[in-house]
Amino acid sequence: MNAREEFLTIAHAALAGDTSLPSLQVEGDGADFRYSVGDGPLPNKLAQSEFHPAPPFERDELLKVLATATRNRWQRGRPATQANLDDLRHFEACSAHLAIDPGWFDLLFAVFHLAVGMGAARRWETLQVKEKYGTLRLYYEAEPDVADRLDRIVEAAEHLSGHICEKCGAPGEIRPGGYVLTLCDEHAGGSDD
Repeated sequence: MNAREEFLTIAHAALAGDTSLPSLQVEGDGADFRYSVGDGPLPNKLAQSEFHPAPPFERDELLKVLATATRNRWQRGRPATQANLDDLRHFEACSAHLAIDPGWFDLLFAVFHLAVGMGAARRWETLQVKEKYGTLRLYYEAEPDVADRLDRIVEAAEHLSGHICEKCGAPGEIRPGGYVLTLCDEHAGGSDD
């Protein structure tokens, strides 16, 4: 699988039910791929999630988070580690303990990176970052003028986390059981690597 295929696999899983999904086009196979997609409102049901009255993020916001995460993952060239998670501390907003596995590093990187890009680097801080019911949960405080935009980015990342293996960052799915986790096929088979 290459970066383009991974992006498309996760996008198709996360946006299942979106009538504009067939218009998603991706050019390039490497980490510098580009994408485009049609316009229109998102339906209130995406994949296994139902939103009322509508998703708290736009299609383009979700794809921007996913593209940033996928590019970062493929530019690094190897699975994320605990050391990568620890390195997120260079973002001033990353003040909470990160109680997650390294597979979601790139999603968190995307959130912090996009927040910096919208001028919110010093205008918010994390309070808690964890896994809950198989998906990422990011609790934070933000200044009012950046809170709405930040909410949409965080909500998009949380939705995407249900389609990304929390152990390695590959495409995954929520696996029910005694403890609900989002895992790829390999990690669902019992491997701890």
